[in-house]
Formats: sequence, C-alpha cells, structure tokens
Amino acid sequence: MKHRSLNHRSRRAVFSLAISIVILVSIVADVSRARRAQGAAVPSVIATAAPIDFGKLGQEATSLLSQYVQINTTDPPGNELGAAQMLKAKFLAGGIPATVFESSPGRGIVVARLHGIRNHNKSIILLSHIDVVPADPSQWQVPPFSGVVKNGELWGRGSLDDKGPALSS
Repeated sequence: MKHRSLNHRSRRAVFSLAISIVILVSIVADVSRARRAQGAAVPSVIATAAPIDFGKLGQEATSLLSQYVQINTTDPPGNELGAAQMLKAKFLAGGIPATVFESSPGRGIVVARLHGIRNHNKSIILLSHIDVVPADPSQWQVPPFSGVVKNGELWGRGSLDDKGPALSS
C-alpha cells in the first residue's frame, strides 16, 4: 500500500541510516585515536580514517536495508534468527563484538556492544524489534519482502517499522 508520505518517510529512513553510519564511523575513529594515544594496538582498518563518500555510504545503507527487508521475519511465527545472524555479521565486520541468542527454534536476537574509552562508564541502549507484522501481497505494488528500490524509494515490509529505524540507530 503506498501512501503519499511514503516517499518522504522512506528517504528519511535511508538518510537517517546513512547519518548514523557516519556517526558510528566517527565514534570508532575517535576511540581508535584515544586508544593509540594510550599506547594500545588499533587495527589498521580503523586507524586510517578516510574522507567520507556520502554517495557510497548512501548506496551501502540502501543495500543493507534491502538485504534486511528481504529476510521474512513475519510474526507469527517470527523466524528472526536469519536476520539476527545477518546483523551480527555486519557488526563483526565493523569490529563490534556481537552475539546471537536463540530463545526458541528460529526466534533470535542480536546483542552488540561498542565499549567507551577511558573511564566513561555510562551506557546507552539502542533497541528495536526484528519481527514484522503480516503483509498481504495483494495490497502491495511490489512483493512485501522484495526490498526493491522503486522510484528512489526502498519498498518492503519493515522498511519504515522497525528494520529501517533499527539500522539507523
């Protein structure tokens, strides 16, 4: 089902995801600099911060959201395990420790933790759900789990709630 505000909302979700990735990269770079200053070893992939290519970052964010939307996590029954494993792999590729917990067969969550530096012991939690509500394909202009980009908009169940916002956090 397409609503007039979808264009603005879907672009905002992808933009938010891209900005969040930029912020995360900046935080990791700051942590790396601080750890280097303290004499700690820092992986070279993190230590060398390059200028940000926002076009490429937007393409990467769109691709990641498309992959995430293509994983059918309709609840019931949920089947979030595959999505949790995909997110875990993305965290690990970025150097962020992550674990998947399977509460029952096929039901999974991912927990990732980015440690602060020095004596900063305050925490913040970024929380979202992986499952989506059922989608009737006859009510959609494209298959609900296609993750297709159409007219500059990413289409798919969960792209606005809560898979898109989850990736932007």
